[in-house]
Amino acid sequence: MSTLRAMSETADGQMKALQVGHEIASQQVAQMQKMRGLVSQQMTMMGTWLQTEQTDKDLAQARREKFFGATAPSTSGGERMKIEW
Repeated sequence: MSTLRAMSETADGQMKALQVGHEIASQQVAQMQKMRGLVSQQMTMMGTWLQTEQTDKDLAQARREKFFGATAPSTSGGERMKIEW
């Protein structure tokens, strides 16, 4: 810290410190923009996953309703059972 303080006492040192501070700030902005993009992508992926899960549940429910709501096949028109002794 003492070296940094000593450097900042000169005009050249102050200019270098400002340049470094500006570089750090620009890197932070770039990282925040990347993080914002990643969060947005994660939200989209979670929405897609939830939609897929709901679609699967809806399809399973429709299949259950179709299976249990179906009428039994007709048994008429077949041969009568003959008892043979």
